[in-house]
Amino acid sequence: FHSQAKGKAPNAEFRVDEAKLQLEAPVWKDVYFYSEVDLATREDPDLHLYLSQIYLDFDNVSGLWGQDGILKVRAGKFYIPFGEEYQLRYAIDNPLISHSLSDFWGNDVGLELFGSAGQFSYAAAVQNGGVPDGRDYNADKSIAGRIGYDPLSWLHLSVSAMRTGAL
Repeated sequence: FHSQAKGKAPNAEFRVDEAKLQLEAPVWKDVYFYSEVDLATREDPDLHLYLSQIYLDFDNVSGLWGQDGILKVRAGKFYIPFGEEYQLRYAIDNPLISHSLSDFWGNDVGLELFGSAGQFSYAAAVQNGGVPDGRDYNADKSIAGRIGYDPLSWLHLSVSAMRTGAL
């Protein structure tokens, strides 16, 4: 990395931008366990062990009534479904050299409903809100959601909203 004198990397440094350990395993039909441990992230300059995500995915709940992909459920600690960039969080997947300016990102404990139907997709989550250790010590919850629309194969539009709850 090398930036101008007032940038984040004025000394042309080498660095580990991201290192993760991930485990994904099927539990039973359409149910999956996922965990992710961060060793290094671009947001934190120290090398450390941090439990980033751990959840159960119920991959095709709507398949129970014959409508594949419309409803999926996630329960545990996962990324807040706000914006589009949380879906391309990893450096290897993200086409941008750095995160965008509007990258509102974090993870939290809660429940998420998501899926798609035709040209539309959605995600909605209720999570603790505001505290990184999974406990918030109040009953007020964070609510986040995203609705996407793909009118053409090359065009994706979306809108997101979030209420953080008591911080």
